[in-house]
Amino acid sequence: RDLCRLPPYETTKIVNVKERWRGRRLSDVLAVEFKLGAEYISNATLLQKLLVNHVACEADDVLENGDVITHTYVVEEPPLRSDPVLVIAENEHLLVVQKPPGMPCHPQGRYQRGSLTEILRLAYLGEADAYLHP
Repeated sequence: RDLCRLPPYETTKIVNVKERWRGRRLSDVLAVEFKLGAEYISNATLLQKLLVNHVACEADDVLENGDVITHTYVVEEPPLRSDPVLVIAENEHLLVVQKPPGMPCHPQGRYQRGSLTEILRLAYLGEADAYLHP
């Protein structure tokens, strides 16, 4: 089967510091909780892809109550089968489709933009913010 790949894209995640992270170094939290390597953390802080409270930070910064970590990174989603999404029926209230096997219905895990709802939202409805209830 032919596979298709979405182009890599940059995304940003924002997380509030958890109680168990308080008093710990940023690098320790990112290594243990998010499995990020020391070299990656060092580069991300240098490039300001990791911020604490929306300002530049160092890997050795100690996290405190109320801190907010912002992480901007590139996502490469796994390939999907290149089979089309078939529209079976539609009216002003309903859209019935047949999705290819292996394509998730909802954004989840390693598939965000490569899910049925996101593909329909962008390709069929033409709006990234359009309401779509699967």
